[in-house]
Amino acid sequence: MAETSIVIDPYGKLRLILCNPRGQDHEDPNSGTGAEPLGEPLNEPGFLGSQINSFKTVSAMLDSDEGTELEHPHADYPKGWHYKVSLQRIAMLSANFEDMLDEACLEVIPPVGEELWCWVVEEFTPEAMLIVLNIMHGRNNEVPRELDLDSLAEVARVVDYFGCYEVMEVPAKSWIPHLEDEIPESYGDKLLTWIRIAGAFHEDKIFKRCTRQAILGYRNDYDTPPIPQVINDIARSRISKLDKIFEHLYEFVDSLIDSTLCSYEGEAHNLGIFIKHMHMNSLMPRPKSPYQGLNITGVVARIATIPHAGFLVLGQEPIHKGPSGYSDSLESVLTPMPVRNDIKGEPFEFYHALNGLIVQVKRVAEEVEGLDL
Repeated sequence: MAETSIVIDPYGKLRLILCNPRGQDHEDPNSGTGAEPLGEPLNEPGFLGSQINSFKTVSAMLDSDEGTELEHPHADYPKGWHYKVSLQRIAMLSANFEDMLDEACLEVIPPVGEELWCWVVEEFTPEAMLIVLNIMHGRNNEVPRELDLDSLAEVARVVDYFGCYEVMEVPAKSWIPHLEDEIPESYGDKLLTWIRIAGAFHEDKIFKRCTRQAILGYRNDYDTPPIPQVINDIARSRISKLDKIFEHLYEFVDSLIDSTLCSYEGEAHNLGIFIKHMHMNSLMPRPKSPYQGLNITGVVARIATIPHAGFLVLGQEPIHKGPSGYSDSLESVLTPMPVRNDIKGEPFEFYHALNGLIVQVKRVAEEVEGLDL
């Protein structure tokens, strides 16, 4: 890989090297968007923003093999995208940089002689890295006002890596609103992308909304979660709610076993039909935590769609009984009675109980709350 060098701060003491960039094509993030700059560069006390001159357009820098040579070239530096930046700004705005220094992390290499400090990073896009570094250096005129969802997700990855959350809040207010209509209502990779974006840019409402959808839809089958800590919190909440749902479901089964509201045959008939539906919907044998392949939304839907047809109305007595006390003619007893809403005062205990179960499990899903940042 050829080396491309970009000077963001000509007085900077840090060489940030991006190796193994994500993706193959790296285009100007401003191109084709008609984007306007966010405003004038920041001139904060102690920073060098007012001393930084305008540099070549982003597209020219990213598309050209020609770059600005950094002082003190080092033969051992890895090839990639080299950014000359302010050590002062990075140390002040990046919590992770300070942690790396404290832990003597090998990614941050102290200078030797007159060379620059060196920070080696991997697996980011050059465009996202340049956007974040420009913002950290107060170069707001070089920052696009709008980003598409994929670009915003890449920027969020860089922000999470640096830990530079506060400085990103203002530009995020420009990027996120026009993309909110793309937030999905079901679980999937796109929803996880929005969780990362909302977390990186401290969008509390979006984060809570998206993590709620993730708790409802997560199946414990995501092999490489991009946000492990959040996924762990989602998984714990999901398991807790599924525990409650299956507790309600199997309490209902126990109530059918113990019921004495009508004839033995009628009770056995209803229990058998209900267990049959549970088997058909993979709800029996009782699933165990961590409920691999199941999600809250799906389990609730399976329970709620168990058909009422075929069950006997509890309270119905057999036509006649034999010496054993049970019906001599099962056919005469097991003829299902249809639900009739126009009959008042009839003992529809089973249907009331089944509807009560459905209300219970739906309430568990409705009470799911998203995570707080």
